[in-house]
Amino acid sequence: MDNSNYSQKEDFKLLTKKKSIARSNWGGYALDIQLWEDEESPVIKMRYMDDVSFDNLEKDGIFSDRLIGLGSSFLTKSPECGLYILAKCVMRRMSLTDITVLYYHRYLQYIDLAYNNLTNLMPLSGIPYLMYLNASHNKLIDVLNFTPPWYLTYVNLSNNHITEMCDLSSFWSIVRLDLSYNEIEVIFGLHNLKYLQYLNMSYNLIKYIENLDNLNIKELNLEGNCITSYRYKKLGSNMKSLINLRTIILGYNKLSSLNFLKDACSLRFVDLKFNKIMDLLEVSKLKGSIFEIDLRGNACTKWPNYRNVILFSIPSIMFIDGVEASITEKVQKR
Repeated sequence: MDNSNYSQKEDFKLLTKKKSIARSNWGGYALDIQLWEDEESPVIKMRYMDDVSFDNLEKDGIFSDRLIGLGSSFLTKSPECGLYILAKCVMRRMSLTDITVLYYHRYLQYIDLAYNNLTNLMPLSGIPYLMYLNASHNKLIDVLNFTPPWYLTYVNLSNNHITEMCDLSSFWSIVRLDLSYNEIEVIFGLHNLKYLQYLNMSYNLIKYIENLDNLNIKELNLEGNCITSYRYKKLGSNMKSLINLRTIILGYNKLSSLNFLKDACSLRFVDLKFNKIMDLLEVSKLKGSIFEIDLRGNACTKWPNYRNVILFSIPSIMFIDGVEASITEKVQKR
């Protein structure tokens, strides 16, 4: 048989299989994280960690089939064969260093490996149905260095040792991405994540807001970086392209101007506390129907009639620095 024809037939079979699975109820678990609560399942736990003693390899951080059984819960139907499986595996604080055995547990859909000593996630390449991944508080240096699952939706890689981002185009289905508390200097590789809604890159080493054009982000958290401005890569590249952005958190940075926010008309909540904003008139550059703004810790809060200036500049405002704007204040400023 011609190898090229065989390959095409196999690709067609895989595509058909993916479409069939995507149309099943399985996809709903990717979009609603509450559905993964153990009480939603008829079987919560088969056995518990306290029921067994670890062997020498397990004590050295080697993940075993037995441990997977102990950490598994949530009885549900397999999207592939229709048989019942335990789809959720939680292995927190186990001092794990090697998760090779996970490669052979392809039906897992929810994996929590937080608070271990992992340095790579390559074994996850064998888990095509993975939707939820928490690998926070480990020793990872790479972002998602494994073959992309079909429908990975929630990713938490916070509190690791990641210094650089890579092109995440193959992980197109991500909705929530948490890369906070790492050592990342440049935002990069997110251009194909058209379903990304929540991005947390707080407490890194980022200097510029960049490479976020035309994403559907609703909430952007860049608190605790070294940000001074928005960096334009090309003409017409600005915050205006983030048409769904409602919340932006930029506290504890080095911003002195808000000019880059002048076209962000979709914003509702703006956190700018503890930056370097001295001129209160910078708030006049904020457009749209902003309900809440926080400028605590900036020199501009020392201006006379500080709250009145904000109320005049942003008529839609309801909370200033965490304090509700009273009806009396709003009437007086008019």
